[in-house]
Amino acid sequence: MEKVNQKYSEEVQENRLYLEALCESLIFCGRQSIALRGHDESTDSKNRGNFLELMKLRSKDNSLIKKFFMEHRKNFQYTSATFQNELLSIIGEQIKCHIAKEVKEAEVFAIIADETQDIAKHEQVAIVLRYVNGKLEVHESFVGFYRAKRTDGKTLANELKNVLISMDLNIKNLRAQCYDGASNMRGPYKGVAAIIMQEAPMAMYIHCNAHILNLC
Repeated sequence: MEKVNQKYSEEVQENRLYLEALCESLIFCGRQSIALRGHDESTDSKNRGNFLELMKLRSKDNSLIKKFFMEHRKNFQYTSATFQNELLSIIGEQIKCHIAKEVKEAEVFAIIADETQDIAKHEQVAIVLRYVNGKLEVHESFVGFYRAKRTDGKTLANELKNVLISMDLNIKNLRAQCYDGASNMRGPYKGVAAIIMQEAPMAMYIHCNAHILNLC
């Protein structure tokens, strides 16, 4: 029974280390803005995409990766597109938790947001939080893209508030908000800035002057 338990513990540890290797490769690709998947990821493909080829390369000098990725290819590799997306989602949530922790330590923060259409004609809102850490270093941390059903001030303001709630951040600590000069953002009554200031009166609206570059 003791040998069985020991064998089980070893397998659990190996699985954890392999999962860590997968996460490291995903983070590397994400940090370097490298696309993960290729057009042909079949086992006989000469180029299975960046992520799988990176794992193949790492297997040459990592016996654990070789064991899972090369020798167990008929059983399980945890490298499917679905599993990659799931890992990316988990990693993204961990990053957001880290950002939220830093913002809470800074106490006050600013929000930067802009909305645009993606290739599928869906409205996407990009949200960034700006704050100063304990070393007096200014950070602008990208939080994510969020799909908006509509682009009116109320809908976009609710989206921003929901993001802050999901990160457990107090909107009353908001000191600035930076958007473009469109009426749905800067409108004095129904604009995002005006709606946000109803709950965060110290959140000064600042027009993003660089937005004009997008119109050139």
